[in-house]
Amino acid sequence: MILISCKSKPPIPEENFIKIYAGMTIMQDTSSLPQGKIRENVLSNFHYSENDYYKTIEYYNSDPEQWAKFFDNVIAYIENLKAKIKTKKIEPLALPKRYVLKDM
Repeated sequence: MILISCKSKPPIPEENFIKIYAGMTIMQDTSSLPQGKIRENVLSNFHYSENDYYKTIEYYNSDPEQWAKFFDNVIAYIENLKAKIKTKKIEPLALPKRYVLKDM
């Protein structure tokens, strides 16, 4: 009998997980809400549960190289948001209040 190891996909696709993680990071810097409330608010905006979030974390924990790529993508996403705000392609007030980046 041959077993083929097939790594399952995380419950939250990487594109959404990048946005979720970036949103939580931005809210930590711009909000006085506790960490749990921030996580709850951001996840609900994307229609994911905390269980989905933790299972996705487990998926990434299984491969440190995935984390490195993921964090590079989060940084690029946030930098892209900053650039769009600076070039007025996105008006800061058009973003949900919790996503407005300070020190622009």
